[in-house]
Amino acid sequence: MDRQAAGATARKRAPEVLVREIESLVAEMNSIPVDWMELGYERGCRYVIDSMARRHPELTSAAMKTLGWNFSYVNR
Repeated sequence: MDRQAAGATARKRAPEVLVREIESLVAEMNSIPVDWMELGYERGCRYVIDSMARRHPELTSAAMKTLGWNFSYVNR
């Protein structure tokens, strides 16, 4: 993650607080167990993204899209 770029998007909180929140969400996403053999890549990514959306209804669709992109990129 580009911490400087992420921090530059902060509007309602200090940049360092936003970066910590993003890092926490990414860590949470990465901790969700996925049976890649059963689900495959696309369904596995969708499973994690949907799980995060249920856990964090406060996140905007743009935030979920960005988190989902990151997760799918890292797990490609």
